[in-house]
Amino acid sequence: MKKELLFKIMAVLTALMLSCSALSGCGKDKETAPAETSDEGNTTVSKFDADEKEEKPATATPKTADATPANAGGSVSNSGSGSGSGNAGGSGSNVSSAEAVSRSALSDARSFFEAGMYDDAEEMLRSVNPDYLTDEQLDTYYLISDSLSNRAGAQNNAQKEFTAEEAVSAAEQRYGVSIDGDPSGLTPQTDSSGREYYTMQVAIQSENRRVTINVYSDGEIEETSEEPLAYG
Repeated sequence: MKKELLFKIMAVLTALMLSCSALSGCGKDKETAPAETSDEGNTTVSKFDADEKEEKPATATPKTADATPANAGGSVSNSGSGSGSGNAGGSGSNVSSAEAVSRSALSDARSFFEAGMYDDAEEMLRSVNPDYLTDEQLDTYYLISDSLSNRAGAQNNAQKEFTAEEAVSAAEQRYGVSIDGDPSGLTPQTDSSGREYYTMQVAIQSENRRVTINVYSDGEIEETSEEPLAYG
């Protein structure tokens, strides 16, 4: 009886061990399968990566090739424009030598004029050729020129001031007489048109009359009144 029971127990243990071995083998298969799948997955990913690495140089190469001519072309264009502007500047400076002289003289004339050095301004203005001036510079040129002319005219008028002595002399020549008295006592006056004149009396013995006259700066003599020298 004991032997039979022992055999049964051993049989059960053996069955259990075989069952455990089978289960253990199945577990290993299950664990291996994902590993193989993972390896295949890694291999697949590695293959895509390799494909991408092979494709990327092909894509980068045309871009680099395209960029190179564009940059080269831009460099040539800039170089050409730079040399062109340099040549234009050189030729312009040669052509505008006379123009530069006129503009410099105009600038000096303006400086002298603003400083009140009118003679120097007029002298510098003679060195200016209006043909070489811009419209704005021409305005400055004519403004200075007109101002100098007006100033010269005012000076001439001041120098030609009509004096009492000149008025007396004009009256004596007109009537053929000699006028006694001090001319400094005569006072200059101005009519509505701006003419200066002096008023005086002239005794004309040959005509037996005394006239009151106005002697104007432009030479006109106007008789305003008269009376006889002696009655009888």
